[in-house]
Amino acid sequence: RIVASADELHRRVQQHLADFDDKWLLQELVPGRLEHCVSVLMRGNTIVYAVCVVYTYDKDEYVWPHVREIKSERLTTDQLPAEHLRVISALLEG
Repeated sequence: RIVASADELHRRVQQHLADFDDKWLLQELVPGRLEHCVSVLMRGNTIVYAVCVVYTYDKDEYVWPHVREIKSERLTTDQLPAEHLRVISALLEG
């Protein structure tokens, strides 16, 4: 469920406080119809292959799976910028 403000979030948490356990996931909404997903194959600390899939959805704000993908607009590439690969590698190294 998407909440529109901190006040609404506070109200919902108070209403469902008894259920506020490992069933909840709270994350910031980043609006937009595009979702970029990168999968990597690593050997040790080295990325040996990476692929990016760009999914397009029919809404700017959604909670998956309650949204429809526009599959005809899906893009896939293994040509990621070197800087992106450096950032991903640094994140995975911790």
